[in-house]
Amino acid sequence: MFQKWLLNNVLPTTVLSFIFLRELCLTEKINFKDANFKEWVISENCNGAWYFDGQKLIATKLTTNESCVLESPYWTNNENVSRLIIEITLLTRKRNFVNQTYNDYLSLQLYKGDKENTNKLYKNISFLPGNISNEDIFTTTDVITVNSIGSHNGFQFRFLRENYEGQIESFLVQYERCPTVSEELVNFKSQPAPDIDEHERKIIGICEEKAENFLNNTIPYMTCKYDGSYTIQGKCVCTKGYTKENIGCKGNIFKRCE
Repeated sequence: MFQKWLLNNVLPTTVLSFIFLRELCLTEKINFKDANFKEWVISENCNGAWYFDGQKLIATKLTTNESCVLESPYWTNNENVSRLIIEITLLTRKRNFVNQTYNDYLSLQLYKGDKENTNKLYKNISFLPGNISNEDIFTTTDVITVNSIGSHNGFQFRFLRENYEGQIESFLVQYERCPTVSEELVNFKSQPAPDIDEHERKIIGICEEKAENFLNNTIPYMTCKYDGSYTIQGKCVCTKGYTKENIGCKGNIFKRCE
């Protein structure tokens, strides 16, 4: 009964959107860039204080009151990513600290801007090894989310160490995307998930070949949220003379009458 009424009546756009709303959730994390430590630069005042063994960055012992900076290359934000997820695993040695105090630390600093002027400190995260564990050597893994990167051209990471000795076992920088989706004869192109403050991003869908918007009055779109989850509203239908087959539209084939 409802289907017959629908064929003979034009529903308001808001009702159509509600009918075809599909709640979906899929978080897809993508590596922003491989952290190739071979490309990182050590500040001139502390040559030899870091070395790369082919897999890990190792911080060797420093004397009292020495500090050392390790800089990543400039990372261009070509895809306009606005939310980063940083995972870092450290192997820390305590026995060689000069003083077991919070003056012994390793900090990760995030600078953003264009390549010629990347001096704006955006985020500073300190890893404080002192008094965390009674073990002489211990491993810690931290996951840090950095919001509101904005539309800057790119950014740079810097490790600042003060009397810290240990290893950077791994350093992974990721972001979340709403994935490429093909559903109800609509294609949605993958895009980075929005910032947590932006909350959601609207992605317009494109109908498959030989398909058109349903009733020609609703444009299908995806609402992509900051955590990678999404919903889809609207759909496409095959144009006259074509029928839906799998994920596309196929022309009707008629046999000649004899």
